[in-house]
Amino acid sequence: ESESGQIDEDIRPITQEIGPIPTNALLPEDFTYLGAFRLPDDFAWGALGLSYYPGGDGGAGSLFVTGFQGLLDGSYEPCYEGSQGCNGYFAEVSIPSPGQATNWEDLPTAPFIQDLAIFDGGLVQTVHEAYSFVSDIAYVPQQGSQSGDKIYGSLNEWYPEGSFGDDSFPTIWFSDLDGSNARGVFHIGPEEPPFHGIKMGSYLFSVPQAYADQYLGGRT
Repeated sequence: ESESGQIDEDIRPITQEIGPIPTNALLPEDFTYLGAFRLPDDFAWGALGLSYYPGGDGGAGSLFVTGFQGLLDGSYEPCYEGSQGCNGYFAEVSIPSPGQATNWEDLPTAPFIQDLAIFDGGLVQTVHEAYSFVSDIAYVPQQGSQSGDKIYGSLNEWYPEGSFGDDSFPTIWFSDLDGSNARGVFHIGPEEPPFHGIKMGSYLFSVPQAYADQYLGGRT
């Protein structure tokens, strides 16, 4: 306000009309809270990324979940500069019936279907063994000439300016559903801005096929 008590025009709230809400919009009353569940303690400092796998757990559906955020060496210790044998991990867990509890420790725990295992084949450490971290995971059905369904992983960097300066870095790899036969690491788009690794190395998701066909040459 000014000294006269009038609201300054520069800070006056902007109002605009809001059109009708689409009839197919999801509204708060469309949701019912069912509860929650917890992951095993093995995911401490992990579970940054997860993906639903519809064919998992005998067709009931399961979750692929990333392990420790940073890379771990052969002794399951965090990797530092100069470390060898550094890898990214994931696991598959079943989805228990959700529970409701005041204490989170009383929630049901998701059982392992596949224990924590390597799914990058050592590829992430080729970008940087200490500053690279696993940022997400995604289940992707068989594409093109692939022999089966895959899981894709993405990485990002904690200190890209110090490691790469203005240069970019690759962010994507994929493997078989058990984590074997990893391939990559691939760049998203060209290696120069605006397709920089720090922008592309985060969330993984599939876009609708219609959108992919119109804008992305069919790539989902």
